[in-house]
Formats: sequence, C-alpha cells, structure tokens
Amino acid sequence: MNFFADQDKARRTSVRLVALFLLALVAIVCAVYFAAMLAFVYLEGRGGGYGHPGSLWNPQLFLTTAAVVGSIILVKFLFKTAMLARGGSYVAESLGGRLVHPETKDPGERRLLNVVEEMSIASGIPLPTVYVLEQEEGINAFAAGYTPNDAAVAVTKGCLNQLNRDELQGVIAHEFSHILNGDMRLNIRTIALISGIMALSTVGYLILRLGPRSRKSGAAVVIMGLALLIIGYAGLLCGRLIQASLSRQREYLADASAVQFTRNPLGIAEALKKIGGFASRSRIQSLAAGETRHLFFSSPEVISSLTADGGPFATHPPLAERIKRLDPSFNPELATVEAPGEAAVAGSAGAVGFAPGAAEPPRPGRVAVTASEAARSLGAPSEAHVVQSARLLAEIPSRIKRDLGDPLGASAVVCALLLDQNEALRNVQYDLLAAAGQKLILAETKGAFAALQGLNPTLRLALLDLALPGLRQMSKSQYQVFLEVVRQLINADSKVTLFEFALLKVLEYRLAGAFDDPKPAIKNLSPELVDRHLRSLLLAVAYAGNEEELKARATYGAVVKMYLTPNDGSTPIPSRDEQSLELVGKTLDTLRQLAMRDRRRVFEAVAACVLFDDVVTLEEAELLRVITYALGMPLPPFLPPATA
Repeated sequence: MNFFADQDKARRTSVRLVALFLLALVAIVCAVYFAAMLAFVYLEGRGGGYGHPGSLWNPQLFLTTAAVVGSIILVKFLFKTAMLARGGSYVAESLGGRLVHPETKDPGERRLLNVVEEMSIASGIPLPTVYVLEQEEGINAFAAGYTPNDAAVAVTKGCLNQLNRDELQGVIAHEFSHILNGDMRLNIRTIALISGIMALSTVGYLILRLGPRSRKSGAAVVIMGLALLIIGYAGLLCGRLIQASLSRQREYLADASAVQFTRNPLGIAEALKKIGGFASRSRIQSLAAGETRHLFFSSPEVISSLTADGGPFATHPPLAERIKRLDPSFNPELATVEAPGEAAVAGSAGAVGFAPGAAEPPRPGRVAVTASEAARSLGAPSEAHVVQSARLLAEIPSRIKRDLGDPLGASAVVCALLLDQNEALRNVQYDLLAAAGQKLILAETKGAFAALQGLNPTLRLALLDLALPGLRQMSKSQYQVFLEVVRQLINADSKVTLFEFALLKVLEYRLAGAFDDPKPAIKNLSPELVDRHLRSLLLAVAYAGNEEELKARATYGAVVKMYLTPNDGSTPIPSRDEQSLELVGKTLDTLRQLAMRDRRRVFEAVAACVLFDDVVTLEEAELLRVITYALGMPLPPFLPPATA
C-alpha cells in the first residue's frame, strides 16, 4: 500500500464518479425533454391551446426541463448529503444498527470491540463507533463516514455468531482498509448521488397518483408522470452500473490491505468461504440496503455463493475470485464449509480477552526506521503493529476501560490525564471543575486519576483515542463546556506542557467534525508560505527531541538541508524560549489546508527530524502524533528494532 497514492487514486475516482453522474444527468434531462415534447404534441393534437412547439428543438422548454430536473435531483442530493454528513453513525442506525457499549457482557460483542480497538491503535486512526445489526443473521459488515474522525464500523449478528476471531479480524481489517484507502467519502457521495437520481422516479409516481384527471390534460399528465417514473428508474440503473464498476476494484484493494494488516490471508478467506457456502449468508434484510449495497463486505443481496457471478450490477467481485486471490489452492467445485455455530465465539483464541503474548509493551526509545519508511507505513499497519496494540490495550486498568464507554466517564478520563502530580495544584484543578459546575465529572475524575497512577506514559494519547466514541455522544453544548473545562485545567499552572498541547489539539482536530465545526478549506498555499511554516514546525520538533540547544539546532539544520533551502545565516534561528506551542498550533492550522498530495514532504521532513538520532522520545512521539492528526495521516506506532 501507498497511503498518498491510494488517497490520490480515491480522489481521481471521486472526480470520475461525479463526471459519470453528470453525464447520466444530461441523458436524463434529454429524455425528460423529449417526454415533455411528446406531452405538448399530444395536448396540441387534442386542442389544448398550449401552443405547438414548432419543431423538435425548443430552447426555452429544454432550459425549463433542465432547471426542473436538475433542481429535483440537486435538492434530494443536498438533503441526503446533509443527512450523511452526520457521520457513519447515521448510516449504521438507518440500517438498524445498535451501538455496542464498552461495558457489554456479550462475549461476541466484547471480542468485536477488542478487535476494533486493536486495529485502531495499530493503524493510527481514531477509534470508530461500533454497531451491531442485530436483526441481520447474514455474515456482513461495513465502514461508513465522511472522514476517519466520524467513522463507524458495523457488523451483523451473523458475523458475531458465525465467525471465529481470526475470521472476524480479517473482516474488520478489510473495513479499516476502506477507511485508510479513502473509500468512505467516495461511498457516501455515491449514496447521495443515487438518492438524487431516485428522486425523479418518486416525482413521477406522485404525478401519477395526484395529477389532474380532466380529459383535456389528464392523458398528458399520465404521459409525463409515466415518463418520469421510467426515466428515473433507467437513470437509477445507470447509477447502479457506475456504483458497481467503481466499487469492485476497491474491494480487491481492501482484501489485499486486510492481508497486509493481519498477515493471515486465511482469516478473511475463511470468512468469505462461510458466506459462499450457505444460501443468502450475506443478505441484508433492511430496506435501506439498496442504496448502501456498495458499503458492505459482501453483497447484501442473494447472489452470494461460491459459483455465482453477480453480473454488471454487482458491487462486489465474485466470491470465488476473491477467495482465489487470498488462497490460491482454493477450488470452488470441491469446497466444503462447516456449518457455523456458537463455537465460533466460544472456541476462538482470544475471543473475549486480548491477543496472546501480552508482554511489556515497548516504551519510547531506539527505533529502526527512516523517514521514507515511516511515510510508507502511513495507512499500512503490519501484524507487528496489531500485536503491539494488543499489548498496550492489555495494560489499561479495567476501571478506565469501563469509564471510556460513556460521555461522563470518557470526560473524566481526559480530565484525569491533565491532573498534576503536585497535590496543591491538583486541588486547584479540582476547584476549577467544581466552579464550572462539573461535580459529577469531578467525582469520576478523582477515581480515574487514582486508577491511572503508574500507567505507561506511551498510552496517554492512545487512551484519548479510545475515549473519542464516548465523547462524540455529548451534545454540542456539552462539548463546548467540556472543551472550556479542559482549557482551564491546562492553564491552572499558567503554563502549557507539550502533552497538554497535544491533548487539546487532538480533541479539537478529532472531535470538531462531530459537532458541526467547519472543516479547514483546502487551498493552494504558496511554496514560500509552506516552507516558512515547515521551518517553524521542524524547529519545534528538534527542540522537543533534544534538551541541549546546540544538538537541537544541529538536528534542525541537517533536516532543513535535506528538505528545504538552507538558511544563509541572515535569518537568526529562534531560541527555545521563542518557539512557543501557540505558534506551533497556528502552523498546524495553516498546514491543514494543504491538499493531501502536498503533505508528504511535510510529513517526511518532520519524521526525519524525529528520527535523526534513531531515538524517539516520548515528547517527539506525542508531537509527531499531533502533527499527523492535524494533517489527516494515519501513522502506526513506531516499532523497536526487535519487532520492526
């Protein structure tokens, strides 16, 4: 995988999608225009007095038709887009999904949460909200959302009951690859565009139901209504063809990525075999499955068998073909699949707990990776990353795991991470919580603080990621109050540490979209402006990784020489005291406006600065994490040489 190449490909595919739908829209307008002409000719023949159009070409009628048809489709498209902008949770709930609470006692749901958490930490993306489609007995799953910050992962009840842990991990890895490959936004746009086209047939149906019935104009209304109904469905078929052709190749990529993540091709292959071995095993009963069919792990319709070919409207490649790519020895004619049952959950390794081998997780220190290798790891976690994430998760106290599941507990954990070890200052922070009217959070925060004592410091930002689903359940007003409380806790001692800065920025970057805050507009920033901000960022990273000012300046100078025009000496390098975190924040806010294709140089330069001495300090790791969050890059944790 190549994160930047995949993002660019997804962008080009999105442009292609819009272009194809525009062509379909032009064809629909022309078809409706000729239907309108037919209605006018009929009315003229019946002495309707509407005026003969004179020829087959009537510019005024064509423009009117284009305006009306375009408005119908555009209004429905914008309405659907506004609904979908609420994030993946909206899609999951519209399909009958139920939110899985972190305190669930169901073994299958516990295992599901565990696998999703492992993949989230391993891949460096926010923990998605997790849903179960409990009315669906087929084996299926999907990921939805506009961005990784508002993503949701949903699986059917059949997935929980019929797949073992390895198979479930393969399915979840497949869905995570859709998040990492930039497929989610494309999929959401496809849903909105198809919904817009379907609006035309709805209008035709309403005209047939409610239109006038007079002898003079009734027949013309029937002609027009019937035409809109037929043209709408014809347009829908075109949309389905486009949807299917774009989706199939992305499914192959997601399968390959899942294997890269887990290094276990048989996990996902066996899940596909179970789908193909039983009639309708991936079918989704929900009526909303039609417009979301391209989201699913396997086709939600009754075409899933080991020998079936879905045809031109199939959004997924044939199962046998997908399995053959994963397991070259597979022969669909000889394949046998054991009937799934409850043993799939009860007998799987690590079904409820964490993956085996929970040894001491690596602390910040020496790593064996270059800046280019770090760039190649973006969006491409390995099996080693998944194992490491399982080890990290095993260190989290049970009290904290419980608290992360709801807004109150998640808020308390975040506040506890900000409490000072000095008792006097901590009491000042407690008073701030009480003064802000947060007495419930205050009580929970004290308990969380006690549970966090002795926690591996590398887990601090990981805990923040795990808290995001709970924090997203707040209302907008609650979020605004919570953010203000966080700022007060940070400023209690009148100074901001690097970790406090990192925590605040992660909250702002990863929660803003959930509360309707505007996303940064993508701009073509001048090279000079980008270079100036990149220099500022590199200097901050150099100071974070080196206590000695001379070493920090030497690191900065070496990296600038590699990625920028070296300083000719006329511009003095700011000292450590002059390099404020506030300036770093403004720099990140500016660089967030870069297009994804322009962010690689920024990331590689920053990574080179972090890795200059082959040692990653805790401060460097946290600052780098914030930078990648700001730039929208999923960076897996660095691995020590023994597991790199």
